[in-house]
Amino acid sequence: MTTLEVGLIVAAFSVAMAGILAYLVRQSAHMQDMRDEITVLKTQVSPLWAQVQSRIALDLHHPHPRYFEMDTLLEKLESLTITPDERERLDLLLHQRSTDMSPDISEIQRTEAKAMTQVMRIVVLEAKGLMGALFAWFVGLAHHWR
Repeated sequence: MTTLEVGLIVAAFSVAMAGILAYLVRQSAHMQDMRDEITVLKTQVSPLWAQVQSRIALDLHHPHPRYFEMDTLLEKLESLTITPDERERLDLLLHQRSTDMSPDISEIQRTEAKAMTQVMRIVVLEAKGLMGALFAWFVGLAHHWR
């Protein structure tokens, strides 16, 4: 192999490596743009569901002592200190409230209890990723209108 051939091989290899490097830099910039767009979407969606959850929790607070457990769990939900086990218990209590025909429970509270179970699912799935939240929202709508 002559010096010229070695030089041509090194030059071709260098051009190929430069091309690959340029492609990777371009892809990295594109990925960063996508990350920025997802961050913007998350900041737009998250406050909405947090606000909905907070509003429903406020409406579901009830002064009667038999609802003390639910009130405590709703407060934990609002302060974002609720554990998964407590969330399951709250879901059960919300289901009970949605079917409770006691005179001190209004139809609006029954409907809000049903809605809260769906909103809680959306918030959990949203925390796992934006697409999960959107899917949960559709599932929630389908479940709510059954």
